[in-house]
Amino acid sequence: PWMRADERAAMVERASAYLESVRDYRGYENGAGWRHGVAHGADWAMQLALDPALDRAQLERLLAAVAAQAMAADGHAYVFGEGERLARPVLYAARRGLIDDAAWQAWFAALPAKLGPPRADGGEAAWLARRHDLAQFLQAAYIGAVRSRDPAISRLAPAIAAALDAVP
Repeated sequence: PWMRADERAAMVERASAYLESVRDYRGYENGAGWRHGVAHGADWAMQLALDPALDRAQLERLLAAVAAQAMAADGHAYVFGEGERLARPVLYAARRGLIDDAAWQAWFAALPAKLGPPRADGGEAAWLARRHDLAQFLQAAYIGAVRSRDPAISRLAPAIAAALDAVP
């Protein structure tokens, strides 16, 4: 309630742009501690998704940012729980009830399509890392959906299961 509508819109845009821009995929470093940009960006998106003043377009902007990081851009394999952290803003956006089932189906279906087929030109390791990241994210979202007692969240389970089935 302390933010005006324009401030809230700017915050959604800043959080989304930040999450989309992260290319430093470090997690925990001995001696230095956490360098966890993806997870922290996902947490920022989650906090915003909880705000009842956000509208559907703002939630969709946050979801676009999450989708951009569901698979690391450079073939990095997430190993510090990034998939779980990225799933949280999705689940909380669903809880709001502003996005219909058809839109959720399309959103989840687009993720395996972005992975594409395995590459035969030496890029197999990067593809496998991206596949790992996507599967980790979808599995975390699926577990969150099927274990939720909130019907708005649990209704995501079929769309997530279909996306998991589409991952090669």
